[in-house]
Amino acid sequence: MRLKSSRVLRFRSAVWSYLSGWLPWLCIGVILILVYYGIGDILVMAASTHESGALTAAELKDRIDELKWILGLIVTTAGLFTVAQSVAAGFNARSFTEQAERMLEETRARFKILPLLEGLYSDAFANLANLERTLASNSPVNSPDEGFNWQRRFYEKMPLKLRQELSSADQIIPYEVVGQSDLPDAYTRNLRRLAKFYWSKFIFERERGAGYLGDLERAEYLLDLAMRKIGSAFYLLNDTGNILIEFYKVHAKSLPPEPTRFDKAELEKTLQRARRSFEDSIAVEKRQLRAYFNLAFIETRPGAAPAREENLRAAIGFLKKGLDYPNWEREPVDEFRCSALYNLGCYYARLAAFDPAAEGSCIEVLRKAAALGLISPQDVEHDFTAPDGDFYKLMQAATPERRSLFAELQDQLPANYPRA
Repeated sequence: MRLKSSRVLRFRSAVWSYLSGWLPWLCIGVILILVYYGIGDILVMAASTHESGALTAAELKDRIDELKWILGLIVTTAGLFTVAQSVAAGFNARSFTEQAERMLEETRARFKILPLLEGLYSDAFANLANLERTLASNSPVNSPDEGFNWQRRFYEKMPLKLRQELSSADQIIPYEVVGQSDLPDAYTRNLRRLAKFYWSKFIFERERGAGYLGDLERAEYLLDLAMRKIGSAFYLLNDTGNILIEFYKVHAKSLPPEPTRFDKAELEKTLQRARRSFEDSIAVEKRQLRAYFNLAFIETRPGAAPAREENLRAAIGFLKKGLDYPNWEREPVDEFRCSALYNLGCYYARLAAFDPAAEGSCIEVLRKAAALGLISPQDVEHDFTAPDGDFYKLMQAATPERRSLFAELQDQLPANYPRA
């Protein structure tokens, strides 16, 4: 029955297509015949007038009535043609719609995986709202999209089902394809959140001895798509810079003991791309701490040899300027402000090897960071007690009074750090 119905629909569609193709020519033919007779009548009337010199009123009226009748036929024929064309088009469209619906039903019946895929897409991309809740649960601020840093570990806190639904749906048909019908703001926001999803996924896997670089590339690409949609928003530039720093860290760790000139050039190229992202972010919005924070981080060449004096002074300059602004990006974040103050203290501590006066500045900013007390206990423990820690040498060379002050700060810096 299904095949027979489909054949009937195809036959009807073919008939209406055939008729709608011939109707214009048929109408034109009828109109030309009528015009021919009309012109012929005018010529006969002109010849009769010429021969007789004049037509009687009755004869003239008959001729005019005949012309009116022919013109009426032409207008009526044109109107009937328009109606016939509309009816044919309507039937043709209806037949096409019915045929398309029937074919879709047949396809679904033959390929039962299609309804499953539809359900997968519906569930997975609807779960972007769940992704927002996951981000919010790890966020110390009102907006779950404010910053990147604390979200490094949100992937491991996501339910396994949500992780795999997002991954599967995005691999079969990527969000940038199925999300085209979303409003620009929602589309961009979802692209950014998926970028964070892949970035956090890479961190999670790398810490377990794996880590797929394709996830970082995917994250960078999604951010690029978001910027193509709404322009170079400063927060998207910040996200891109963080992704590039991640690339830099991975590349730096994978270098051989004696890297080639090409390896060094590629490493530097990645770092410079990250630098440009943060500089462009500041060009768009200078009243933020995040871009300055990361530029200071870049100046110290993470993973490379100990920073030189000029690099440390440049890093200090970036952080001091960034700390003039209360917002991390678009709102204040105490955790990040505390991290910026702590890093500034670390840079002053390293600078003390070149300029002993920097020790006083180090203690001053550490007191401000300690007032917030939001530094990771592991970081504090390492920097104060490990031989390669930033404050270790200062503590060893300090007077008993200063050593006691450093010990006090060591206890206060992680005092308010959230425990898992």
